[in-house]
Amino acid sequence: MRFKFLGLLGLGFSFLFAAEADFADPNVCATCHSDVHEAWAKSLHALSHEDSNELYKKSISLIAKETGNLEESLTLSCGQCHNAKMKIKELDVSMSVALSLDLGEKDKVKEFTKSEDVKNGISCYICHNVDKIKPDQSDPSISGYKSFSWSEDYVTGPYDVSEADALYHQSQKRDFFQNNDELCNSCHQGQGGKSKLSIYNTQAEGAGVQNAKLCVDCHMGKSTKKIIAPGAPREGAVIRDIRSHFFNGARNSDILKEAIELRFNRLGGDKAVINLKNLTTHKVPTGFSGRSVEVHVRFKDRLGKILSTQNLGALRAIYTDSRGDETLSYAAKTLKEDTRLNAGESREFSVTMPQNTYTVDVKIVYYVLAPQLQNLLKVKDESFTKPYEIIEITF
Repeated sequence: MRFKFLGLLGLGFSFLFAAEADFADPNVCATCHSDVHEAWAKSLHALSHEDSNELYKKSISLIAKETGNLEESLTLSCGQCHNAKMKIKELDVSMSVALSLDLGEKDKVKEFTKSEDVKNGISCYICHNVDKIKPDQSDPSISGYKSFSWSEDYVTGPYDVSEADALYHQSQKRDFFQNNDELCNSCHQGQGGKSKLSIYNTQAEGAGVQNAKLCVDCHMGKSTKKIIAPGAPREGAVIRDIRSHFFNGARNSDILKEAIELRFNRLGGDKAVINLKNLTTHKVPTGFSGRSVEVHVRFKDRLGKILSTQNLGALRAIYTDSRGDETLSYAAKTLKEDTRLNAGESREFSVTMPQNTYTVDVKIVYYVLAPQLQNLLKVKDESFTKPYEIIEITF
């Protein structure tokens, strides 16, 4: 890469001379892009590595046990997205054989997955180093880094910044940052393992939806006018439209509150209908196969006394193994049931209210890992096991 050396006194802060490897460390980017880095550091993208994500780590162990595969082999497969800068191409192409015979190859996998640039998760270095995307619609296993061509001489982003105008690096515009969903779908649409059920279908789930929003519209929010590099102030700095790099998700934001419309309709007598409508362009919940959304109802009298409670069931996909036991999709043989809300779908739940019902509390709860699966994985981190109260309305 060709980069300019910055005059330290003129800018009032210090830089190391930039080499290509510097961009593997998001702290280098933070020197200029402090706002973006601060948001990213709290995002779910920053937790994609197994050392930062107990659910991911234990999922790999479970799948290895249930499928008879080595954990190192699965780490490589899942690493297409989770560890997108892992130097996989340096390993023997017959990896599945080599791993079972050669402990040296297993050590290489461990070495690569523990390198600092990989442990940073989905960092600046991943998305802003993608030059071209070559999705293979005929093969869903071609996802993540397998569909990327990496840039060698510049950073990529939503804007062009020529070498003449750049303080630290030049940037070339790529449409997939704001005009389409190709970059997001490189990881959120594809097969996550050998099982054909281990599919991430977020893109396909929205096929045919009219006036569909882009991923960034919801998960990066509305753009605001800012200087991209507030840490490197200079005359003539261009104010641009910037989106948040916090990457809103169901457990770190109110995004599901905006995704589900909840209505209650009393039909007369003791009959009523609760209606849920999915306002998104993918299923709710989508992505990881362990997720679940539950609907809880409480009936109260005029004094607020609870007369009865009811769980209207869970919105989730249920996968089973060859024995018929529930498991994650990556190790599954069968999709037993799928009660998730389709894109744009409205669904009614009929309820019978007990005598003297005056108010009805309806609460929608989200789980990253459904209660039915928590004993299977034995995850201790409560951020994956606790219920997230998304919506609670009293009718």
